[in-house]
Amino acid sequence: MTQRGPVVLLFIAFGSVVAAGLSHVALRVSAVQHAYALADEERLRTELEDQHRKLRLEHSLLRSPERIERLARDKLGLRHPEPGELRVIRPGVVELASASGPDAPASR
Repeated sequence: MTQRGPVVLLFIAFGSVVAAGLSHVALRVSAVQHAYALADEERLRTELEDQHRKLRLEHSLLRSPERIERLARDKLGLRHPEPGELRVIRPGVVELASASGPDAPASR
């Protein structure tokens, strides 16, 4: 009966060492998994930053006044008005349209 005590202690010590070893391995595996996840997120962040930079460049190119004027002129047929085609509109002043135009109402 006296020899049973040291054997139990030996099993407890061995079990404790095995448990500590398994815990260490589990923590290392978890650290490696987190490192891979972090690397994936950093790669995604880099891709998104690159995409954001490209979109900002495209946005500035699409908003350029030169491009808008060229599209208005070439695709829409717009042009700068001649000096006689300009009309100044002042607040509170009502100007009646001439009755000779195609949109003039029929007279009674």
